[in-house]
Amino acid sequence: ENLRTAFRYVEMAKSRSLADLMMQHLSSSRMAEGVPGDQKVREQLTQRLEELRWYSSRIEGQHEKGETRNSRLDAHLRSQLARCESELASLFRRLELEDSQLASMLGAEPTSIDELASGLAADDAAVEFFSIGKQVSAFVITRDGATAHVGIAKLRDIESHLSGFRFQIEKFSLGNRYASEHKAALRRCADNHLEALYRSLIQPIEREIEGRNLLIIPHGVLHYVPMHALRAPDGTYLIEHREIAYAPSATVHKLCARKAAPNGTGGLLGVGLGDARTPHISNELAAIGRLFPDSVLLEGAEASKAAFLERAPRHRFLHLATHGHFRQDNPLFSSVRLVDGPLNFYDLFDLSLDAELVTLSACDTGINKLAPGDELSGLMRGFLYAGAPSLLVSLWAVNDESTSHLMRSFYGHLQKGETKRAALRLAELEALDKYGHPYYWAPFVLMGKS
Repeated sequence: ENLRTAFRYVEMAKSRSLADLMMQHLSSSRMAEGVPGDQKVREQLTQRLEELRWYSSRIEGQHEKGETRNSRLDAHLRSQLARCESELASLFRRLELEDSQLASMLGAEPTSIDELASGLAADDAAVEFFSIGKQVSAFVITRDGATAHVGIAKLRDIESHLSGFRFQIEKFSLGNRYASEHKAALRRCADNHLEALYRSLIQPIEREIEGRNLLIIPHGVLHYVPMHALRAPDGTYLIEHREIAYAPSATVHKLCARKAAPNGTGGLLGVGLGDARTPHISNELAAIGRLFPDSVLLEGAEASKAAFLERAPRHRFLHLATHGHFRQDNPLFSSVRLVDGPLNFYDLFDLSLDAELVTLSACDTGINKLAPGDELSGLMRGFLYAGAPSLLVSLWAVNDESTSHLMRSFYGHLQKGETKRAALRLAELEALDKYGHPYYWAPFVLMGKS
């Protein structure tokens, strides 16, 4: 009983995040329609969104002019953009308060150990990490029971090795020549940190998770640890022995798992916006499109927000291959770049999807800046809120070529009938065999329904 009580308090703490509240709202119905207060705020939101899009488009046009752009005009446009962002955030907070359905969810009970256990397969284990003070602890839950492992690691050690690993990943920004010349050293240094993280986070619970597929529920900075890439003393990575999926909390996992199968008949909607830095995006979309006979591909000038938002509700798979931008100052404005400006949370929050999976095959689309807390970045939150039960997102800036190969393999395995987490594992193992370094094969994580 003490174990259940402790788990409940951990879930309560996580469920206070806006991400969980949005997911709870999602699980009941769409945002309340027709309420006078709501409607007025919605109209104002729509107006500010139109302004935001207009200023974003003008700024993009200024950027394309390069050195010939008008610096005074550029400064004015950016000032007005910041004003729109501030007003949008304020209006959305009002909408949250005035939406009676969302308010009724504020006191909703978090998922219990028994509820989580009942939704697991016989060969699954859920590992919910949490940190209190300077220590990291974990619950391990299976259908047969639950155990608590208190103080398995020091938080400062986790942060140190995680920062060290990410430093090694960032070295790939120095270019392909550097990566090729220092291939062995780069992998050895990254593996050293992944081995240390394995000893801290996995070794203490090895007995309970042996032979089981995993649902990882992180906490705080652990959201940034690629758990599937942690390296055991025998030199193998965790993904080599089991399928792995993630969830921001047990409550979000339950709500995603309950999402009904899509009713739509549409296949894949692929959106791609490549440039000199990402020459493989077009090949990636073409290869994926061939796997889905009824796919719709939007590239270049056709890759607009209006085109995506109009078509998205009718497709089972949404695949966006473009550049992402994470806003640490305001995650709700994290975005992916489309031809007419950034696509962010505010473009998505009132969208109603019938999708099975949303893939953000872009740089910096997941939780990608070391910071405390359990907030989802704006894009992930927006797609979950719009009804997507599963997301495939990256933890760091990805390699264009290896990502193209990984995505083709992933969708190929999906089309052969594999589950999403099984398809991702198979694709990652193929990329591991081809590239070796985790930078190339381990950036993507499956969030939600697996």
